[in-house]
Amino acid sequence: MLNYFDRLVLDVVSQIPEGKVTTYGEIAKALGDIRAARAVGEALKKNPRPVEIPCHRVVMSDGSLGGYAFGGPERKKELLRKEGVTFVDGKVNLKKHLITHEELKAPKIFERMRYAQNRLRERIVVEEPGHVETAVGVDVSYWDDFGVGAAVVVDRRGQVIEERTWVGDVLFPYVPTYLAFREMPFVWNVAKNMEFDVMLVDGHGWIHPRRAGEAAHFGVVLDVPSVGVAKSRLVGREEGGKVFVDGKHVGWKVGDAYVSPGHRMTVGASLHIARMFWKGGRQPLPLMLAHRAAVSRMREERKRKGL
Repeated sequence: MLNYFDRLVLDVVSQIPEGKVTTYGEIAKALGDIRAARAVGEALKKNPRPVEIPCHRVVMSDGSLGGYAFGGPERKKELLRKEGVTFVDGKVNLKKHLITHEELKAPKIFERMRYAQNRLRERIVVEEPGHVETAVGVDVSYWDDFGVGAAVVVDRRGQVIEERTWVGDVLFPYVPTYLAFREMPFVWNVAKNMEFDVMLVDGHGWIHPRRAGEAAHFGVVLDVPSVGVAKSRLVGREEGGKVFVDGKHVGWKVGDAYVSPGHRMTVGASLHIARMFWKGGRQPLPLMLAHRAAVSRMREERKRKGL
């Protein structure tokens, strides 16, 4: 199944004439962010009409052929040679054949997403969350073109209050710093009618280039207090257990995890609440349980679909 991003990529590839090539990175730049290069490659694997949509004309940034889902690298090289593309030391002569991102017509979707994140950041409320008795952990598990969102509400003693899952199509690929756009449909559908005091998100809040990571995004959209607990650091520097972005204290390093506020939260309160629900392991209990619930439901769905 082709999603919106896949169709954009294939539209761009359709512009490459015979005798010319572009790169995964140039297509990503045309769409607004070089970090989408890997997602571009994944989209090309889904090409439903490789004869008409010439994905063999997309190569690596150094001229190496890269993968080709419709016959392998040798078939890719054969097609390019037939079209007049020349090679130097086994690589495409990019100086002669490259079409750059400036020459490709594409909507700058990632520029639009960055604009949306900047506007969303302006809506973030910084405040103490008040009394917290329950927390919901949210997580998403993926397989091919569908995913499972899971939400588990836990009280301070570690007792499970409620658990829900939701299955849906994946509408956007994974691209670093834009994860919220991929996961928002799952989080919205699984958690929108649940009752809890704070949301814990498997991802960043303010430890983000625009201080608008998944925890901030979900918190603002659902208008709930939120905290991000991520497994790795996207940006910033660490000093004495604190994380700074552009000189501002935005979060914490806790063991192997990174904690930061999302919405209706302060930096100090984010750490306090994360620790309140941390019962051992790499993440707070609600997140660990949400991950297990998502993976378990995914197994059921794959079995039902015969995957």
